[in-house]
Amino acid sequence: MDIFTMIKLDKDEVENLMNIEILESTEKISDDFEEVCIEGFLDKSSNSQISVEEAMKQLFETLKTKGIINESIKTYSYELPVCGLLKNAKRNEEALNKDYIVLSYHA
Repeated sequence: MDIFTMIKLDKDEVENLMNIEILESTEKISDDFEEVCIEGFLDKSSNSQISVEEAMKQLFETLKTKGIINESIKTYSYELPVCGLLKNAKRNEEALNKDYIVLSYHA
């Protein structure tokens, strides 16, 4: 049996869980739209920038430490669904920050 687990985290959940700030970039597509993506993460305790890959590794380990992911799980994958989303005046920030990061693994 192959069990696949997906954990969806909102932006605030990730920032609070890891004491980080997510660094976003935006690219203006038109007067009404900007494309959003995650550039990296800022560790609030050390004020140093962390790559996306390192932050995802830390997030995975944090979720294991908190018992959300079983300690026996060694490999994972992640998606950043926010990357490539277009934001405009009609799309509020709250909607854009849902399912910000998706972490998945097989058990």
